[in-house]
Amino acid sequence: EDKATNAIFDEVDEMKNGCFSENDLTNAKNSIIRALKSFEADLNSINGYLLSQIINTDATTVEQNIDLVLSVTRDEVIEFAKSVTPELVYVLGGANE
Repeated sequence: EDKATNAIFDEVDEMKNGCFSENDLTNAKNSIIRALKSFEADLNSINGYLLSQIINTDATTVEQNIDLVLSVTRDEVIEFAKSVTPELVYVLGGANE
């Protein structure tokens, strides 16, 4: 369990230091965009998405959020990573633990 926790913290530290490629950033953006576009594939999903936007007083469309994702820069990711601090760590264990 410590190995997994340490690996996650190490990855965040790498991001803080800018140790990721443009390809990594592009892949992450594409993953988020695919998830956003999946909302449009099903009427219930888009209804849920739009309802959550209204509840959060942020009535943005899927396309507007995609544009926001595409506009994120490497420097913004690094700055955001620097603000990340662990608050709580959940560890899954087996029945015998």
